[in-house]
Amino acid sequence: MKKSTVPKESKPTKNVDKILKKINRTPELENAIKEAAYFLAEKGQNMDQLHWMYAEIQLKLMKGASKISETDITKKAKEISEQSISYEDLCWKISELNVLIDKNLI
Repeated sequence: MKKSTVPKESKPTKNVDKILKKINRTPELENAIKEAAYFLAEKGQNMDQLHWMYAEIQLKLMKGASKISETDITKKAKEISEQSISYEDLCWKISELNVLIDKNLI
């Protein structure tokens, strides 16, 4: 079983990209994301693991943690893998969402 990357109490949002565009990008926030992305990349996760992590966090934000299944995550991870997102960009996107959640910004 994969480790959860989002707290269960996160509130569902319909469009993650729209929410991200509204966030005030302070230098402190950008540095926190950069640091988190660096440490995630250092863990050496493979691309499949990153696709899974990114899919899981997106779905939990869009639907709520209790409304997603492993099948949902697998399907979303496949969609993400077909987008050919680089390793570094995946680390950034995952870290960005995690930091924003940790700081209660989404």
